[in-house]
Amino acid sequence: MFFKRSVKSPLAIKANESLAFINNKIIQHFSDVDGLSVEQRVWDHEGGKVPSLPKNRKAIYSFHLHGNLRTLKVGQVSQSNQSRYSFHHYNVISGLSSTLARSICDKSPISGVILTPETVNEWIKKNTVRIDFLLPESTPQAVMNTLEAALIGEWAPLYEGKKGS
Repeated sequence: MFFKRSVKSPLAIKANESLAFINNKIIQHFSDVDGLSVEQRVWDHEGGKVPSLPKNRKAIYSFHLHGNLRTLKVGQVSQSNQSRYSFHHYNVISGLSSTLARSICDKSPISGVILTPETVNEWIKKNTVRIDFLLPESTPQAVMNTLEAALIGEWAPLYEGKKGS
């Protein structure tokens, strides 16, 4: 479920401040890219639902703990990686080490909470909120990389990079 723009939760405020940061500090540097606009989406996982990437869009996605503003993961995805956006981060998958689910199973974000590959999917849906920034599919990779790096710098996610780094 999407949060309504009138919601003033701390996470919604964080999302709005980050959208302003993106628009004011980053997008202006790429003004030569036609049609570059960013749409913000805050996803609550209500009813256990997982978002899908809208057609003709790329995204910078992020996971945040419910109830506080701790950022867990920031990443980017294009249309060719729909499964990364909607499936990989919610499940421990053999051969994929840089997913939210595997990171949480390796090191829980909450002291005393131990999660397993069998329990992590539901835990993510119940305990996280996503803030996604949707961009046109034509957005150059350099822009995507810059936006992702800016949000990583701004939010300092707990799980960043590949396992062991």
